[in-house]
Amino acid sequence: MSVKILLPILLSTALVNAAQFKFGNQTFTVPDGFTVERVAGPPLVNRPIEASFDEQGRLYVTDSSGSNARVPEQIKNPTHRIVRLEDTDGDGKIDKSVVFADKMMFPEGVLWHDGALYVSGVPIIWKLEDTNGDGRADKRTKWFDGKTANGCANDLHGPYLGLHDRRDVDNRFFRKLDHDVVQTEHLPDQELCISLFEHAGHAESLTYAREHAGIIRRFGRFPHRNAILGRESSAEEKAFLTQPGSSF
Repeated sequence: MSVKILLPILLSTALVNAAQFKFGNQTFTVPDGFTVERVAGPPLVNRPIEASFDEQGRLYVTDSSGSNARVPEQIKNPTHRIVRLEDTDGDGKIDKSVVFADKMMFPEGVLWHDGALYVSGVPIIWKLEDTNGDGRADKRTKWFDGKTANGCANDLHGPYLGLHDRRDVDNRFFRKLDHDVVQTEHLPDQELCISLFEHAGHAESLTYAREHAGIIRRFGRFPHRNAILGRESSAEEKAFLTQPGSSF
């Protein structure tokens, strides 16, 4: 079996029978019988983050611009992009790159599903569609809006296909995992997060989800965000913020 990659990424696992493949200073360790090949790199894709295949085998990759500007500046002038990579001659190597969408906020998640590309770019999950077949997304829909951007790398990831009832396509999105739903200030999202982690059996994440939901039930928001968002803290919130673990 062949494992193909965009750029070297370090994978590590304990394997009794293993093969190793080296790319620069990165080493991949995979089971015997597997191979690792580099199929694409600059200039087709520069700083890949996440990727998802469509039904035709084309690969949609979130590509960072390398910008490390502060959140307000990036929201005003988003510089990241989504590229669509394709092997047009069937040799297993990517030879064509098209900018599917540009001017994106830092895109830390991507999913192709049912004819559309879902991309998380803080604080929004976008539904991107190419309606005329030219390889570029000419229709952008705000599929989910988290409202806040905290300047944290784990602000928003996903979406992923859900773990629950796969017979209902509309409910197949595990919209936001771990730090994502947990960090919204919308109580129904918090309750959804608890339900999803209970279903998935993620004990540690479930503990955090319950703690976060409890704070939202009590205050209607996360008090530790008040200062950075310019919100005035109540006396109760100020007292809470003196407690260990209140600013997670």
